[in-house]
Amino acid sequence: MDTQTMLRFFAWLAGCSIPTGVVLYVVNRLATGVSERITNAADAYVGERAKLLAQFHNLDKLVEQTEKLTATTETIKAEIQHKAWETQTTLTLKRDIYTRLLESIGQMIEDQQESKFLEAMRRNQFRDMPELVEKHRTSAERLEETMRKWNRAVDVAPILISDEAYAMLPTVFLGLIQVNFNGAVFSQECDRNIEHLKMCRYRLQQAARTDFGMTTLALDNPL
Repeated sequence: MDTQTMLRFFAWLAGCSIPTGVVLYVVNRLATGVSERITNAADAYVGERAKLLAQFHNLDKLVEQTEKLTATTETIKAEIQHKAWETQTTLTLKRDIYTRLLESIGQMIEDQQESKFLEAMRRNQFRDMPELVEKHRTSAERLEETMRKWNRAVDVAPILISDEAYAMLPTVFLGLIQVNFNGAVFSQECDRNIEHLKMCRYRLQQAARTDFGMTTLALDNPL
């Protein structure tokens, strides 16, 4: 019963010759009904409000969890990117060291071959060519530069290349012999050094491929 209807009902009771007790009873029942309706409405309001507050609270927790998850994801992403950069940088530096070492050995082989050739020319009819002196000087300077590059590469090699590869480096010079260009067997001495250097280069190439996770070279003899 709405408010307007209730007022009209009270007015009707007031105009009727109904005993006071009956009127009071009716009024009391109506008041009780109204009170119950108000109470129910209030309870419903409080319940809905509690639900809304709970939803807002859950929403705050969801936002907080989402922010934490986002921060964690960004941290993990940054760590992965840093690790990938670190790995790639290390591989690049390692490849550079192996390249410098192998190129130095290759240059030593060329120096031995050129020295053998120039000495052979000096001992025959071309010994009076003025160009031979200059070529000898240039060859010696190039050998010095090669040795400097080799030494600089060896200095940093222990922190980048494998133990197996690093253990081979001292053998490069331990196996070389001093060529006596005034002797009768200088050519054989140069050839021996050339073969030794080729073998060192081949072994270092194999160690480098293993270090990079590659298969070894299927060669019986070094080139």
